[in-house]
Amino acid sequence: PWSSIDANLIGTTTVFEAARLSGIQRIVFPSSRQVYGPVAQRHRHPAYEPVPEEHPREPLILYGKLKRMCEDVADHYARLYGLHIIALRFGSAFGPGGIGLDAKPRDSSGQVSPVQGLIEAAIANRPFRVACGAEQSDDLCYSGESANGLIAALDSAPRPGKFCAYNIASGELISLAGIIAVLENIYPSWKGEAGPGLDYRRLGPGYYFRMAIQKAKAEIGFNPRFEFRRAVIDYAETLERLKRRIS
Repeated sequence: PWSSIDANLIGTTTVFEAARLSGIQRIVFPSSRQVYGPVAQRHRHPAYEPVPEEHPREPLILYGKLKRMCEDVADHYARLYGLHIIALRFGSAFGPGGIGLDAKPRDSSGQVSPVQGLIEAAIANRPFRVACGAEQSDDLCYSGESANGLIAALDSAPRPGKFCAYNIASGELISLAGIIAVLENIYPSWKGEAGPGLDYRRLGPGYYFRMAIQKAKAEIGFNPRFEFRRAVIDYAETLERLKRRIS
């Protein structure tokens, strides 16, 4: 727990304090969809009513609790010192990583990521099977989409004394079976497999949902650019570029 507290809460607060002392008026920092915790039933399978920023923040895991605390500290700093601080609650994140290190692709919880595992297996044309969850849908956020959201936030109009939180995601609800179908279309010689059911990351049914992104569109001009198919193509190009750099 200490390393997570040190990096997330103390590290983020240190950035706020350094910005204040340096006269920097705008701070944009990464939060997470984990601040919501397991979402209400109407936001889960099969309805997937979009989760707005006003949804209660009731995280159960330490990472989500720390991100919620970072947001609360940000709100305090913004009001106390007249800063404009923006938290971006990124969707279910995925992106290239582990190149040249023989590392398995992992998600933010440290578990092997089924989504990245499938993508990298398809790129390498090697078999990959996910034990369960073919019917489970989720709102993903490719690393390029995260960057897109950060740039939109940095370019938005300043709002001194305000803390603002925005959902950032693709806006595309896609099932694990749908992910495999897209990959098989891009890589026709590859075949993926997923067992039936839900919860392919084994987190619990409340951790898969569509994120409402209308607020980010209206207030900071966020415009999603990476639906899953485009994200996969960029992912493959990035892997190739990283491999060339390492070699």
